Amino acid sequence: MAPTLDVGPNVTARMCRENCLITFKKAIPYVREIIQNDLVPEAFVDTKRQNYKDANNNHIYADVYGIKNKKGVWYVKFYIECDKLIVVSCHEPEFPIKRVDGRTIRPREQ
Repeated sequence: MAPTLDVGPNVTARMCRENCLITFKKAIPYVREIIQNDLVPEAFVDTKRQNYKDANNNHIYADVYGIKNKKGVWYVKFYIECDKLIVVSCHEPEFPIKRVDGRTIRPREQ
């Protein structure tokens, strides 16, 4: 069974601020579209494991992907827990990130 998608409010708040999304209800399909349509193995960012602390201060290791699509460039960080895909970050990259296919995803300003 494929994992289901869970988008936390902190991800939605950042997306709303940076991409003019108004509501949580509107953000979920937006994030889902990026992950379902544009997430490919070649987009994986091959760095050390990405550390993340959840709400209970547990250490979590997450995968990071650099995605470029018709809506822009994206830094996507997620992990899977109990058959749920938990999205930690989905926003424009703050710095250039290098994918395993050799492409570099850059913030729009660069």
